Order: sequence, then C-alpha cells, then structure tokens
Amino acid sequence: MSQSRILVLLVFLFTFAGTLSGLAALAEAQTQGQQQQGNQGTSLRGIPPALAAAIQSGNSDAVAQAIATLSGGNPERAAGLAAAAIGAAERLMATNPQAAINVADAAMQTVRAVAVMQGAPAQTLQVATIAARIMVQPEAQRVAPQQVASLASAASAVVSNPTVYSASPTAALAVMTNAYATGKSAVITAAVPNAAADVAAVLRTASQTTALNQANPTNVATIDTILKGTNPTTGRPLGDSGTPPVQGENTGLQGSPT
Repeated sequence: MSQSRILVLLVFLFTFAGTLSGLAALAEAQTQGQQQQGNQGTSLRGIPPALAAAIQSGNSDAVAQAIATLSGGNPERAAGLAAAAIGAAERLMATNPQAAINVADAAMQTVRAVAVMQGAPAQTLQVATIAARIMVQPEAQRVAPQQVASLASAASAVVSNPTVYSASPTAALAVMTNAYATGKSAVITAAVPNAAADVAAVLRTASQTTALNQANPTNVATIDTILKGTNPTTGRPLGDSGTPPVQGENTGLQGSPT
C-alpha cells in the first residue's frame, strides 16, 4: 500500500474515532438531562400543575401567588399547598439551591398568616420543620445568606405561635434550635451580622410566653440551652449536627437528608 493511501486511511480512522467520541458524549448528556427531568418530575408528583409550574420557575412571588389562588382563601388548603411546595424545595436543594430557597421563602410567607397558623397548626409546623432543615445546609447559606437569615427569623417566629407550638413542642423547639444555629453560622453572620440576635430576641420572647410554658414545662430551660449555644437534644454545640431524622417529627433536626 502506498504512503498516500496509508495517510488517507489514517485520517479516516481518526475522523471516525472522533465522531464516535462525540456521539457518545452527546448520548451521555441526553441521558443525564432525561434523568434530571425525571427526578424533577418525581419531586413535583401530586402537586397541582399551576403550583408545580411556579416551583419549576423558582420564582418566590409566583409560588406565593399560586398557593393563594389555589387555596381560595382556605387556611388549611393554603398550609397544605405550602407544605407540598417546601417539600419539593427540599428535594430541589441538590440541583438548584437558589430556586429551593425561593420556594421555601414563599411557603413560609404563606404560613406566617395568622389565619393559617390558627387554622392549620400541624401543617404550619411541618413547613417550618422543613425550612429548618433547609436553612442549616451549607450550600443554602452560601448561595443566599440574606434569604436564609430571613428564613431563620420567620421560622422561629412561626413556631413561637402558641397554637403552632402546641401542635408539637418538641418539633417547635427543634426548629428554634436550627434557626439559632443558622443565625450563628459564620457565613450568615458575615452577611447579616444581626441574624443571631434577631432569632435570639424571638426565642427570649417565646421563653416568657405563658401559653408556651403551660404547653411544655421544660420550655424555658430548653430555650435557655439553645441560647447558650448547645443543641438541647444532642448536648453538642450548635453546628455539630450528627444525623437527623429525615421524615416525621424531628427532635434534633440539625442537618438535612442528602
């Protein structure tokens, strides 16, 4: 075989190999995209289409508006939709933390309404509990420290409502624990220097609220432990999370499922 034919053959082989490599990369990218779409679809399963679309947009105002429209002014319906939205937000943390935080913010806005707290305390507490798991995640704090600080303050205020607190004092105090730990984290403190003080003020008021102390005789002592920088459940310093429960009522609460 002449040298010219060998050269042509080599060029053909290199070109063919490059084409195969490109096709393989394209196929892998398509597979990953399909898997991501499938995961997102799973995370939104059972959620009304209008709310699911708002969650996918990652826009806080759109989520809040969808909940308001779909609930039709019914507090229980609003709380249920907020719980569904923030559940989806927690699952979004792995792929789009900023969108997840936006959705969580909208859910918390919904349950901060007095009518919702009074009408659906258990679901309101569920929303705050999931928010508390989101707020302590390092990626959430890195991406949106100001929003996370606001989330911590809002969650601690919501669970300090006597009706919500009474639904489960243990879960409410766990939310307070994560909220204060969030405010004290270095990332949050650097962005919002008064974050810990804001949460602490809410907790001090909670420790002096008669209805809370009647619902839970250990309320004052537990909040005092939190304000001293210790997780009342684990006995460890705030920020030393360990492994929390993933579902149901949370007791230690710090941290989030991966």
